[in-house]
Amino acid sequence: MRICRTWRNIVLSTPQLWAGLCIRQGYKLKDSKAIDDWIARAGALPLSLELTHVNDCDGATVERLLRYFTRWKAIHVYSSFLCQCTIDILQRMKTPTRQSHLTDFRVICYHNEEYHAAPRISAHLPSTFQFTELYFGGNIYMEPILDGDPFTSMRELRIGSVPGAPSCFQIIHQCPSLEVLEIACPSLRRPDTQQTTTRTLLKLHTFILSSDCITGLYLL
Repeated sequence: MRICRTWRNIVLSTPQLWAGLCIRQGYKLKDSKAIDDWIARAGALPLSLELTHVNDCDGATVERLLRYFTRWKAIHVYSSFLCQCTIDILQRMKTPTRQSHLTDFRVICYHNEEYHAAPRISAHLPSTFQFTELYFGGNIYMEPILDGDPFTSMRELRIGSVPGAPSCFQIIHQCPSLEVLEIACPSLRRPDTQQTTTRTLLKLHTFILSSDCITGLYLL
């Protein structure tokens, strides 16, 4: 397929067309220079990235993408829990940076139930990130640990599996401006103490809870 020189020049000189990058399973390290070329054509615009790795990887792709970390606006990762990409991104998230544009962070991570017990991954996210959307999904326990001041810009929070009610309460406490909240929580024994903590989310209009009735009533 060929295009005329005029259209080619228009495409190459329009940064908005290059500000999104999707990398699928099967991407080869030898092609990694293409990442730099693509991002260079995006100029100084914030970047929206999607990374899909089903099998094991050595983290080379995300290592190159992390060079542009301060320009990330959105990052969506779909991977197995053995994928080095997820681990490297979460490790980078631990380091606060006020230069970050990142507002949309999504990780969908799966493990093979036949060969591995369900792992638990902690994601330390400092409040210097101005997240508006945060989504941790899949069939592993991925617990966001929201450090520092409240995440007042957070509007949508979806967590596929959290270890228990204390994690739920901590998350809700740190996100007072939520409009959409979706949490899957395992079954809990009836708490021994009668003490309860009340959290009010004045802007919340959608709440989805996946759990048994007793746990649901306890959390509510």
